[in-house]
Amino acid sequence: MRTFVALAFLCACGGQIDPGTADGGGAGKDAASKHDVVTVPDVVDAGPAPIGGVNVSGGGLGYQAEDQIAVAPDGTIAILWTEILPTPPYVTMGYRFSTDDGQSFTPTQHITVPATLFPGDPTITVDADGNFYAGLLAIHYSSQTADYSQVYVARADKGSLSFGTPVEVSEPGNTTMLFDHPKIFVTSKGRILVGYASFAGMQAATAVGVVASSPDGVAWSRTEVVGQPEAAFANLFWFCEGQSSVYTTFLEATNADYFVGLRASADDGVTWSPSSTSVSLPGEPLAGLDPGCVASGDDVWVMYTTTKKPSIDESTLDMADAIRVAHSPNAGASFDAKRGEALDTAQSELAMIPILARESSGRLDVAYVAGDAAGDPNGSVRYDTMAGVVATPSVLVDAPLVFDTSRTAQTWVGDYFGAVVHGGALYLAYPRNDEGASHIWFAKASLP
Repeated sequence: MRTFVALAFLCACGGQIDPGTADGGGAGKDAASKHDVVTVPDVVDAGPAPIGGVNVSGGGLGYQAEDQIAVAPDGTIAILWTEILPTPPYVTMGYRFSTDDGQSFTPTQHITVPATLFPGDPTITVDADGNFYAGLLAIHYSSQTADYSQVYVARADKGSLSFGTPVEVSEPGNTTMLFDHPKIFVTSKGRILVGYASFAGMQAATAVGVVASSPDGVAWSRTEVVGQPEAAFANLFWFCEGQSSVYTTFLEATNADYFVGLRASADDGVTWSPSSTSVSLPGEPLAGLDPGCVASGDDVWVMYTTTKKPSIDESTLDMADAIRVAHSPNAGASFDAKRGEALDTAQSELAMIPILARESSGRLDVAYVAGDAAGDPNGSVRYDTMAGVVATPSVLVDAPLVFDTSRTAQTWVGDYFGAVVHGGALYLAYPRNDEGASHIWFAKASLP
């Protein structure tokens, strides 16, 4: 399980976790395909100064990763992250708000999960009224091994700048199943959706995809979106919304195939299409990184990654050598053969944990951690912009950082980071680990 690896490392290097006393609150570019791929123009960057940013998570003992960001219609910014500590409570879920466009941030606060549980896998969104919603796992350990988890959502009312007590959204009272990698979304009608993988237990080889939904953040219902007999596994969900449907994209495995899947809901996320549309091309070697989607009208764009050297276990992240962007003109029923390529190979050979956003003009922005090899000390955070399937040369956000694929080191960059478009700018919450431990930074990039 993705979150639990870092916690196992913590136990080995930072002491024992005592569940009875701890406070949880304290794929490649040449993949087998004859389809066209339009790449970033081969233009060498002359080396402009990075946009740069500010450290929002602080320093000190421990490290932070898995950051997420949301920006309200009035410009209020919220950044949420996981913090790993060498002393109790060992793991916390920190957050800060800004009401002056990132010039300053409120003091760090923490979302508290029930006693004996540990928070992980943060996700955040905001509704049209300016209310923020934070989703997260609450993980239980027995003898330093995760034996079950739960999914929670906390709400921060507009203007409060503080999250309330989390509400459980997964199966109530679960003490056997493992849930993983929740992602949260609010539809245009105000319904709150949380997608996650559900495993029968720690040793389970299969997982179903679940979407929990709520009209108010209090009462929740759950729908199995992807499962047997069609799929043996589904995880890494992402949501977007078009004119008539809400979409979710994810990694799906069957007995015979492994692909990026897409499903649609015509009733605001309550029920979903009975089968998946395959987004990725046959034979593409997919990386185990989050896909993403954006939509407008009946157009849907899905971002996914491929790799020539997949990681061999859960302790490392996949390095992507291609970031594909696929387009559907018909509400996700099918995808064009031509794919965009968002990785700027004039600046780096590889990428990790990319994220997709859409501007009001229709252009797409793809931000990612860039590097040339595992452990590259000259890594960076970059983004490029796509008009259709053609990408511009990338823009340097910040550097240097270590292009570290490890998920068991203090330099862990997380399994994802945050980027959203608001008011003609790209807002980013991202990892910096060049000083020996990962911390969360914020930057704002004005868009032309």
